[in-house]
Amino acid sequence: MRQNSAELRYGGFSLRILTRCGTPLLAGGLCKAGYEQQSGRDLLALASFDFRDDGDIYDIDARLAQAVRECCGSYILAAGVTADIPDIPFRTGGVVGSPHMESSGADGRVHTIGHGICLRAFPGGPGCAAVCEKSVLECWDYNAYPPGEKAEALAQHLRAHGVKPFFVLTDGAGPDARGSFILETGGQCVALNF
Repeated sequence: MRQNSAELRYGGFSLRILTRCGTPLLAGGLCKAGYEQQSGRDLLALASFDFRDDGDIYDIDARLAQAVRECCGSYILAAGVTADIPDIPFRTGGVVGSPHMESSGADGRVHTIGHGICLRAFPGGPGCAAVCEKSVLECWDYNAYPPGEKAEALAQHLRAHGVKPFFVLTDGAGPDARGSFILETGGQCVALNF
């Protein structure tokens, strides 16, 4: 992707968090270069997040997205979090997006959020944020892969197109959910899972 003369340099960060109610989270994102540690510290605020036991899958994602928006500094350009919540009957517990924009549901379409970053999220996962042209994400065939292979297939697709940085995450709750977070930057490749 071609940038203007004031080219933005990107960093990436990832971490594991245990909330006060005992829910494991995988979190991370893309940030301005040099803000990786501060970005991780910002998301550590999610440790105080409390998942209510009401089973409302939409409420879980909406509340988690709001908590991410509240803790992220302006240097975090895109963030993603997935939660390992037991006994949830539907796939949920994963959010991806700009922490400085209102959230919306996963619809499988490609969205731009500024700074050269595109998002694509599917109901039930995976979701991703990548510094690339929209067409790179639009040409990935979601239906070509079984559910347990979609996240790695999307990461491989982005690698094959020379995309860096990016992250891919999956829902951590619901039937057959295996929450994961894959981050790739110029000098870092991290794969976290529950």
